[in-house]
Amino acid sequence: QPETEKALGNYLEYIGDLNNEDRQSVLQYQVGDEAINRIRRWHAKGEFKSRWHVWFRYDQLPARAGLDKETKRVFEDFLERWYVEEHIGKAFSVLPLADENEDNTFLQIINNWLENPDVSDENVVIIKMNMLGVPEQQEIAYQISELVYRYGISCGQTELDVDSRDPIARIGLILEEAQIFISQSGQFSPGEDKAVRDKCRSSITNLALGGRKYGIGLVVVSQRSAFVSKGVLSQCNTLFALRTVNENDKSVLLDFVDRSYLSTVTYLGNPPHRPEAILMGEASPSKIPVIIRYDLPLEFQGVVREPNADNTPT
Repeated sequence: QPETEKALGNYLEYIGDLNNEDRQSVLQYQVGDEAINRIRRWHAKGEFKSRWHVWFRYDQLPARAGLDKETKRVFEDFLERWYVEEHIGKAFSVLPLADENEDNTFLQIINNWLENPDVSDENVVIIKMNMLGVPEQQEIAYQISELVYRYGISCGQTELDVDSRDPIARIGLILEEAQIFISQSGQFSPGEDKAVRDKCRSSITNLALGGRKYGIGLVVVSQRSAFVSKGVLSQCNTLFALRTVNENDKSVLLDFVDRSYLSTVTYLGNPPHRPEAILMGEASPSKIPVIIRYDLPLEFQGVVREPNADNTPT
């Protein structure tokens, strides 16, 4: 596409100008330009479908003693800037704002939504990434986490509620399938790009640790709590635990409840017939864990149907 090719060309020229300031020799200059030209040719052939494809091509380059760092810097710049904003940034939906901002990248769309709340009536924005690979999802989550945290800092510390003395909320970030973005080291390693995985986990952990005073809330949702970073879970002041059978997942609850409650989560009811959960923490009116029954949204009611008399699904 002509627009994409133009954006790539302008960006690679930018990298070249940026690198010119720091190069210490003519040979370094030549090595950097060679890397830029290779990226241009590979992109023209449509070979960059994911981050893995980019690093795969990097690994195929001939080794040059003492100069690999220069080539790697060009590839990292390419991935950090143009690849995020122009490639994966337009490969998913920012609902319901996407139709109004077709020419903007996802970071521009979300930043405009944050900075200009009067422009849009939407209070909830959904980032739909199911068509992307895990490293791309982690890259996007990292960028959004950084953007939200910078927004909170720019607004300054939030005021305290008169009654509870808790910081008044400004914005909340909800992570579905949280184990992808804040995985527990040694338990789960989603995605093949360790650098992206680590920076995503680090950014969201930082937000969990420091975002509260800026009015930033965080909700993490996962079916496998053992795979979610303990550093983030330790910052959660309220927990909803649904039916849990796996012993590793149940052990995570020990940071929130007494061991005598662990057997309870095994026998909680399942939706849609008897949706139950254990509630504990600051959002609960009780100082001890309580079993609650929750209502399913109408669109999910009846999704699981009753079996026939011979026990076969209908």
